Amino acid sequence: MSSATPHLSIFEYFSLSLVLVESLWSAALVLLKTPLRRDKGHRDLTTQIAFAKAKIQNEKLSARQSQWLNPPTEEVYLKLAEAQRFPPNTVALAHNTKAHWIGSSGADSIMVFFHGGGYVKPATTQLDLLWNIKKSMPQTFSICLMSYTLAPSAQYPFQLRQAVLLLKYLIVDQGKDAKRMILCGDSAGGNLILGLLSHLQHPHPSIPALTVPEPFLGAALVSPWGEFSTSAPSFTRNEENDSINGAILRRWATYFMDGAPADNYNQPFLAPGDWWKGLNGVIQALLITAGTDEVLLDGIAEFVTTIKTGFPSTTTFFAPREFHDQPFMESLDDNDERCQQGKVLKAWLRARMSLVS
Repeated sequence: MSSATPHLSIFEYFSLSLVLVESLWSAALVLLKTPLRRDKGHRDLTTQIAFAKAKIQNEKLSARQSQWLNPPTEEVYLKLAEAQRFPPNTVALAHNTKAHWIGSSGADSIMVFFHGGGYVKPATTQLDLLWNIKKSMPQTFSICLMSYTLAPSAQYPFQLRQAVLLLKYLIVDQGKDAKRMILCGDSAGGNLILGLLSHLQHPHPSIPALTVPEPFLGAALVSPWGEFSTSAPSFTRNEENDSINGAILRRWATYFMDGAPADNYNQPFLAPGDWWKGLNGVIQALLITAGTDEVLLDGIAEFVTTIKTGFPSTTTFFAPREFHDQPFMESLDDNDERCQQGKVLKAWLRARMSLVS
């Protein structure tokens, strides 16, 4: 099992070329329709063009083709280390699990990051914000980025098994204090964190149980993808405002699930409020953010209502006119006013870490 760049057949290269041409034509149509746009779609024309290209590619490319286009997480990490001149440090664990350190692996305070991409795509632009977060925090703070096996090379619950393995490595093998650790994830990474939190309360029947001696300092979920239904009204209302749509998410869910039934680990938004009543023994605080222009909005809002019945220590922020996973999809600096979710996330992280500094 590997998340390395796949080798494509001649047919795959040919169909990939056709999709890339179609995506360019879709972007050109956005430009041609600019005088008619008015308020329809995202206000930033450059972003709207990027959305048009991405939607065509994500709807029509196979997982293998998409993974060929995007370098593996480890390669993106190594490029970041080279660009920012910090020594790369990757720890290889069992089941092809890898931990990439941004900062010292001996740091007292840690954010463990689980990347999104529908379980199909590697981490890409996420690393820009991770580096920005690292720079804004004290020297004693580091980020541990998990690299998991992408679907369909591995499918549910394999990635959850890898995430449990990483936490066991950090807490049991390395002796890290959970009370000084924050779990953070975007989109599918948020799904994975909720699966982890479920496993820590209600061990998954096919994955070894893991007991944490004390609750984690917190967990932060940005645009979490918590259920695979695409029937919520926001899928229609925000289809032209967002970078993803129902067709893309259904395709990714099929790659990830491979016919497995829904449960509270792979679709945590379906879990009842009682499922989360023991969460205060696992985390101290929870942050959930989303943009009002994203197709997942209604599902996230409904989940917030549900989880607050079992875990009231939940902070939420819905950013006006922001799209799916915007903080991790754009390269933002501290003076950038485009993304309020990014500012809220960094402020929340600093506030939580200040409690243990």
